[in-house]
Amino acid sequence: MNPNADFIFYIDPDIVVQADWEFFEQWSSNCISLFCDPLWHPMLASHPKKLTWKKIAADYGLGSRDFEGYACAGFIGLPRPYLGFTELWGRLLERLEVSGFLSSDTFHSGRSTDPFMAMDQDVLNLALMASDVPFSLASPENQGIVANGAYIAHAQGTPKPWRGGLIRNAIRLGKRPSYAVRQYWEYVTHPVAVHSFLDLGIAKLNIRFATLISRLFG
Repeated sequence: MNPNADFIFYIDPDIVVQADWEFFEQWSSNCISLFCDPLWHPMLASHPKKLTWKKIAADYGLGSRDFEGYACAGFIGLPRPYLGFTELWGRLLERLEVSGFLSSDTFHSGRSTDPFMAMDQDVLNLALMASDVPFSLASPENQGIVANGAYIAHAQGTPKPWRGGLIRNAIRLGKRPSYAVRQYWEYVTHPVAVHSFLDLGIAKLNIRFATLISRLFG
């Protein structure tokens, strides 16, 4: 990592950047940039999870602020002045594990009533509550749920694009391959090839067949 970098961005491997890079630098110039997770959107300030997190923050001697929304950990833009936010996030993860709220061996608890179900992502949102660092949340639509207005195309959920399952989902659910999945397979051979041309060819055939099947069964 360049020690003189003005920004640090973390981007999940199932994300394809759609907007010009200058947009992300401008967005992140004075705040942490994040996207709302569509699964929990909108998570109101009075949501039961946030009330639980607020109590945990108080028990740890931390303050808390109210905000509406729930940040996805798949994309984070950090300007240099706010890099210390990651230290708070890390300390909370360690302390919550010691307290028995979560385990580093588990990514997802599977129970929505648990204080921390998505583990690191839930703790990210607790850290946002406990911090006074400014942040900005883009809406779920900006993640490529639809092509129009997408800043990124994020293939959230399962199966991931590289896991296949498109034809099965088309037959069982009438589900068409998403815009994000189609974008993923458009940009996997350059500038760095992460799949073979054979894998790419098979994936594009699967996308075509799954699109056709979804029209028949959807």
